[in-house]
Amino acid sequence: MRLIFVRHGDPDYEIDSLTPKGWREAELLSERVKGWKNITQFYCSPLGRAQDTAGVSLKKIGRTAITLPWLEEIYFLVKDPATGNDHGAWDWFPEYWTAHPEFYQRDWFKYPPFDKTKGDELLLRAASGIDSLLAEYGYFRCRTDFSGNNCDPRLSVPVYRTDHKTATGAYKSNEDTTLVFFCHFGVTAALLSHLFGLPALPMWQNFFCPTTSVTVVAAEERVPGTAAFRAQLIGCTKHLDAGNEPVSASGYFTDVFSL
Repeated sequence: MRLIFVRHGDPDYEIDSLTPKGWREAELLSERVKGWKNITQFYCSPLGRAQDTAGVSLKKIGRTAITLPWLEEIYFLVKDPATGNDHGAWDWFPEYWTAHPEFYQRDWFKYPPFDKTKGDELLLRAASGIDSLLAEYGYFRCRTDFSGNNCDPRLSVPVYRTDHKTATGAYKSNEDTTLVFFCHFGVTAALLSHLFGLPALPMWQNFFCPTTSVTVVAAEERVPGTAAFRAQLIGCTKHLDAGNEPVSASGYFTDVFSL
């Protein structure tokens, strides 16, 4: 199984759509998507900037997407002790959050000041959403922690039991299943953190996926009946380079390097 996460185009947040640059990015992206073969299903965030980005590609290939509420961007305000201001979780200054080892733990969202935010609810919704969807394709998340105890799904072992038996009982791999998600960086990082068993806060802080970038992860079934997800690409924008379109720095705090 392959999961492809596509960030929306350069955003116009005021109208929840795309800037003129974002529409150019979406058009270049659609030429890339047009070459993808045997996509099982497309999914999309309900927010306008993701819907508009997806629409350009889907129209070109004659496909539709299923809108999933839990693909909506994960955004919540946190009181930053370093400044006294409310910020998104990925806007904190590194000097503060890196000094707190609890923020590198998988249950980081249970610690102050995050415990008084909507982050707990939004992270649980995303984790439960992706697990429910994967179960429809025969991938079932382990529901225990590393000690074998039943636990919050976000703290469970990042391994999936698979059920790909045919009608005759023979085992058949699901390698040809490919799901595409048009969504946002924040929720993509949260979903990757769940799939990999990593805390989301360092992923929000230390990784970046430019607008219309493509991130690919695949389930490796080295032992039949057991799968774990592993990244192949993170934040690839080769379609923008091919069209001589600069990479947007939306959500980044310095210049973005282009090949």
